[in-house]
Order: sequence, then structure tokens, then C-alpha cells
Amino acid sequence: MSPTDDPARVAFRRCLQAIDAIDHDEFRDAFKSCRQSSANRGLLAYKAAEAGQVPMMETLDSLGFVYDEPTLVAAAGKGHLEAVQWLLERKVEVNRDEKGLPKSLALEFAGKGGYLAVVKLLIDSGAQFDTSTLSAVNDEVREFLKSLSPKTPLERQREMDRIAARLPGEAEHLAAVVDNLHDHSLMLKYAEWLTSQKDPRGAFLKKFVAACTSTKDSNFPKPRKLPQNWLNLMGYQLVQDIIENDLVQQREAILRLARPVAYLNANKATDAELVVGTSKLGGLPDLPTDVAWPRGRDCTTSYQTDCESEEPCGFVGQINFADLVGTQVGRRLPGSGLLSIFAFFDFNTCEDGVRVLYHPNVEDLKRTTPPSELSEANQTQPTKALSFEEGLDLPWHNGPWADDLALPESHDYSELFRSYAPVLLGYFHGTTGGDVTPDKDWLHLLSVKPHVRFHLQIHKDDLEARNFDNVKVIWIDYD
Repeated sequence: MSPTDDPARVAFRRCLQAIDAIDHDEFRDAFKSCRQSSANRGLLAYKAAEAGQVPMMETLDSLGFVYDEPTLVAAAGKGHLEAVQWLLERKVEVNRDEKGLPKSLALEFAGKGGYLAVVKLLIDSGAQFDTSTLSAVNDEVREFLKSLSPKTPLERQREMDRIAARLPGEAEHLAAVVDNLHDHSLMLKYAEWLTSQKDPRGAFLKKFVAACTSTKDSNFPKPRKLPQNWLNLMGYQLVQDIIENDLVQQREAILRLARPVAYLNANKATDAELVVGTSKLGGLPDLPTDVAWPRGRDCTTSYQTDCESEEPCGFVGQINFADLVGTQVGRRLPGSGLLSIFAFFDFNTCEDGVRVLYHPNVEDLKRTTPPSELSEANQTQPTKALSFEEGLDLPWHNGPWADDLALPESHDYSELFRSYAPVLLGYFHGTTGGDVTPDKDWLHLLSVKPHVRFHLQIHKDDLEARNFDNVKVIWIDYD
């Protein structure tokens, strides 16, 4: 018998011919004799999807074949709306990793063919695209995608950097771990959940928990391209640093005090390319039309007497709280609204202060110019777009949490965190002096540095009440 006469090969060819002929009965009959290797089933699944033959796809599905992204590309590229819908219902990945960013090849292939209905279905299912997609699709699809204000690769990277909980239902599991980093049972429960979602972080997390009981950082698993913000929140580097700096005896106390924060990352930009309400440093502020530009007399001062200057403040920056929805630090913040930060400094009188404004409604914001010329110390600063990265912060060793830490006389505790990195809702970290936080009920809001570095804090009760009028300048660093 020649290889071409092998019954399994003959049956396999019959399956392919049945797909071309759209003959489901013949496909089902021939498949009974087909050699059911993964390669054979994979090719048949691809061909069935490409032909849009849902009944044949269902036959393979009933035998346990797991469909993947290439089959979605095949169905979408031929405009088979029903087949695409069927695959999406089975949780087939709509995006693939493209140089570290999610991008939908299925959307691109559907767009090339001009299958707008398929494109819309993929968009509704979370398909991501970028400017290169726009050049690949036909005119009708291109106009539709442009109307959605597609994100550039940089914008999509910022989106990825912002949120560590990426799966539906993951935020609750992640929050339980972050609030109790010392509790390995919660971390293992989270790992089991990730594994049930077929997420590779589950296996990594189990190995990490096993290594946490070690006193050797060489026992820790390698991340293998896992998201940095997620690793930050798991305490991946923190636990290793605790071991390296001989603080194993204080490990549980340190992990209990670890607090989720958002690191502020600034990227050069111009006001012209940023929409109104964008989180940013410098440039011109976006204010409601009925809100006046703050002046020196409106500021909260530090340890000096009240500022009486009528001169306009300098604009420091603004944070759109919607950018932090879904993050761990976002659990303590409003889900929307804009926080505007102004600062005042007078080189001659040394008067200083900060004014923080919270605008719950961002619908009526307008980019605003100063009411008059700004003084030398309060000039408009270069515009920088803000993105956020989730992480952990620790308190300084000599503040309200000193007794909780119980550090030995000689220690390298400060090696465990980014001491002076700009963060939102972490702990106070001045470049001079000790921790001046009044008590544990005061939260570090953020640090801003127009010319001097202002450290802003807010009482937990005010934060819960969304009252930013009582933000306090707790310290100023002049270096």
C-alpha cells in the first residue's frame, strides 16, 4: 500500500474536500477515519474557520479541540461573521503580543477585506489596533477606526503599565494579596485562580511563594517577561531585597506596611497633542469655566505665615482620576474628576504655598491661560504627559511606623524602596530631615517640584469624603 492509499490519509483528504464542498455530512463521516493528530485537527480547524463552516468547527470542538487565535484570523479574514462570533464565545484571544503590546491581527485581516461588521464585532470584543492597522485596511474600515480615536503604541503601553489586574474578575484577588502581602495562603489562592484562567502568572506565583520562605535570593523564579507592575505589587523584588539586606527577621513587619502606590512617569509632550483633561505636568491647566486661576493668597502654606500675595500661582500639573480606575491605588481615589495642583513661590519674600483643586465634573473643562504675567518663580513649565505604574511603597524608618518596623540599630532598610521617586498615595520621603507625618491617619498625596519640592498630605477622612480642600503642605525640600 502506498502512503497515498493509507486510509487515514485518504480520510484526511476527504475532510479537506468536504470543507471546500461545504458538505458537513461528508466531513463528519470522513472524520471518523481521519488520523486525529493535533496537527491534522489544527489544519482542519483552520480550514473550517476559513470557510466559515461552524457545524464542522463544532465537530472538532466536541472532540476537545481548543481553538486559538490563528483560527480567528482565518474566519475574520474571509468575513465569516457567524464563525467569528462562535470563536469569540469560546474565549479565543482576540489580540496577540506585538512587540510587547496587544494588537488584533484578526481585525487587520477583516479590515483588509472590508468586512466592517466583523471589524465592529472584534472591536466590541476588545480588539486593539494602532496606526499601522489604519494603513492596512480599506477606506471604509479606516474611517470607522479613525472615528474611535485609536491609541498610539505609546498610549497603549501606558494603558498596560497602568493596571496590573488584566483579567476579568482579577482585581478582587489581587487586592486581597496586596493588602496582606505577608499572608502566603492568600497568594496561593490567587495563584490557583490564575492557573484556572490558564494564565502563566499562576505557576510563577506558586514558585515565588515557595521561594519566599528561603533565605537565598537565588531560589527565586525568573519573571520571563511578566508585567513589571504586577511583579511590583507581588513584592517580587522587595522580598529579595529584604533577604539581601539581612532583614529577614523584619520581613513580616515590612510586608504588612507595604502600601500600593502609583509611580508617576513623565514623557515629553506638547499641550497641542494632549486632549483637555489629560494627566500631565506643566503646560496650561484645564479648568472649569467658573473656576478662577489661584493666586498666592489662596495657597496652603507650610510652616510660614499666611501668604498674602495677589500674584498668580504657577501651574504644576493635573491628574485625571479616571486614569487610575482599576489600579490598586485607585481603590482609595475618586473614580473620576480632575485634581489640579498649583504652587506659589516668591524669591524675594520666600513666601510659598500650594493650592489643590478638585473638579468632579470634567465635561466643562477648558484649557486656561494665566490671568496676567507670571513671576519668574512661577513660570509655565514644559509639558509632560503623565503615565502611571503600579508599585509598593514603605514608610521611613523614623516616623509613626518606627515601632511597627522594629529595625535593628544597624540596617540598610532604605535600600528596599525608591526613596525619592514621585508617587501618588505612598509614604512621605523627604530628601532632608526625618519623617514629619503627623500620625498614621495622614496619607502622602504626592510630591511636586516646580522649583522647591512640596510634600502634600491628606487626612484619610478627607480622602474618603473626597475633600481636597484640606490638603496640607507637610514639608519643603530646597535641594
